[in-house]
Amino acid sequence: MWWLSSPRGAVIWSPLILLFFASIVLKPALTYGLIIGHMSPALIPLPPVSTALAWAVSVIGWLLMPALVGAVVGYLVNMQIGRHRSLATPPGGSLAHGA
Repeated sequence: MWWLSSPRGAVIWSPLILLFFASIVLKPALTYGLIIGHMSPALIPLPPVSTALAWAVSVIGWLLMPALVGAVVGYLVNMQIGRHRSLATPPGGSLAHGA
């Protein structure tokens, strides 16, 4: 369970914990609106601590959402390339002529 003990695990879990905490403090609908970019934290009248949390949620949304979409697309492209490679490989296993 490397994601619990390694420094990379903190990079994965800390934004998720912050988003969970923000959904409790700011309400889920507001947190969702900030994550997907429908609302600006600058235009929401909140106390200073909640405003800082709203800005953090907005930044995480700008960084996390493209990363998640990129990860899913990368996985799907990798799977498709693997399927094409398995179809292109001859029964002998070598693509080089004369091997």
